[in-house]
Amino acid sequence: MSDHRHLPIVQTDKWGIKGHLTELQQQAYDHFRSVVREENLNIAKFRVEGLENVSLRFLRARNFNVDNALQLLQECVDRKTSLNSSYWATKKPDECAHCNVEALKKWYPHAQFGYDKFNRPVLFEHSGAVDGNAIYQMTTLEHLINYHWYSMETELNAMFENAPCEAGADPIISTCVVIDLQGFNMHHTSSVVLDHVKAMVALDNCCYPEVLGKMLVINAPWLAVSAWDMVKGWLDPRTQQKIEMMKSGPEQEARLKEFIPEDQLPVNFGGRAPPLYQVHQHTEYVHVPRYGGVKKFVHLKPDQSLLVDSYALDGEVHLEVYASDRPFSEFSANGYPTNHDHINMGDIQKFAQNHSGCTQVLKRELKNGGGGDKKPARFLDEFAATHASKHQSRQ
Repeated sequence: MSDHRHLPIVQTDKWGIKGHLTELQQQAYDHFRSVVREENLNIAKFRVEGLENVSLRFLRARNFNVDNALQLLQECVDRKTSLNSSYWATKKPDECAHCNVEALKKWYPHAQFGYDKFNRPVLFEHSGAVDGNAIYQMTTLEHLINYHWYSMETELNAMFENAPCEAGADPIISTCVVIDLQGFNMHHTSSVVLDHVKAMVALDNCCYPEVLGKMLVINAPWLAVSAWDMVKGWLDPRTQQKIEMMKSGPEQEARLKEFIPEDQLPVNFGGRAPPLYQVHQHTEYVHVPRYGGVKKFVHLKPDQSLLVDSYALDGEVHLEVYASDRPFSEFSANGYPTNHDHINMGDIQKFAQNHSGCTQVLKRELKNGGGGDKKPARFLDEFAATHASKHQSRQ
C-alpha cells in the first residue's frame, strides 16, 4: 500500500502525450496513422476526441508497438460491434441493465460526478457496499455490460463534452476514479464479485485504454491489499502505476482534496458537494429473490412509494402494503405482529378502519411464471399514484 504522505501533491503523466513525444514515439505514431483504418478510430474514440488523441491512447497502451496497438484497436472494434455498444448508448439505463438502476445502486453504489483539478470527470464507486448476490438476482452480467456501454458511451461522453477546457486546448479524455472500500470483507472476494470485476476490467482494457488518469482507493482495509494483489494482475502495468491505495483518516481526506476541488468533492468524502450513493429517499425498496414464496409487509409514509424488483423464476410473491401517516411503532404496539410471515390481512384492514390517519391497505399477488421467466415486476407507479391520491384526498 502506497504511503501518500510522500507522494507529489498532484502530477499528470506526460509520457506518450501529444506535445511530449520522443523521436521514436513520433515515428511510431506516424507509422500507425499511415496504416490504421480511420473508420476503426472513429468507432473507438469518444465524440469530442480527435483522431490523434485516440491513436496515442492505443499506442501508449501497447508501449508504442505499432502492430500490438493495431491489434488492440481491432479487438476494441470487434467487441464494440459484436456487443452493439452504439445501440445500448441510445437506450435508457433501465433498459440496458434490465432492472431499475435506482434500485441497483442500492447494492452497486456508483456515480459520475464533478471534475478534478485537471478537468477530468470524477467517477465514484463504493465497492465496499457491493452485494454481488443481490445484483445477480436483479440482473445478469450480460445486462451489466450493456449498462456499462451506456455509462461510457453516453454519460462519460457527455462529461467529456461538458468538461471545462481552455480556449483552443484539446478536450480532456481522462478520468479520475475514487473507489471506496469501506465495508470491504470476505464477501467481496467471492467468485461472483471477482468475476464481475474481471469482466469489467477486461472490457475497459480493450475498449477504453489509457482513459484512466488516476484512481484513488480509499478506506482500504488489510484484506483489500490481498485482493489487490489478485486484481492488479488483470491490469496492464501502466494502469497499475496510476492506482493509489489509502487507509482512512485525515491524511486520506487531504490527499483527495489535492486532486478534487472541495466544491466537486461530496460531503461524505470531506468536501462541500452533495452526498453520493443516496437512493431515492421517498422510495421503499423490496427486493424479491430469484425463487419466490416471499411474503412482505411494508409500511409506507405519505411521501413514499413502493418499488418492487422481482425475478422469481417460480413460486408466488405476496405483498401487503400499509399506507399511513402514523408511525409503524404505533401499529405494532396495538398487538399486531411484525413478523412478515404471520401478518393477517384482515387484522390490518380492521386496524386501518378503526384508526385515524390510515390511508389505504394494498394487497397484490405476483406470479412471474416458471420456465426461466426473469421479467421483472414493478409496482412503483401503481403504488405511488394510489397512495398519493388517497393521501391528497384527505387534505
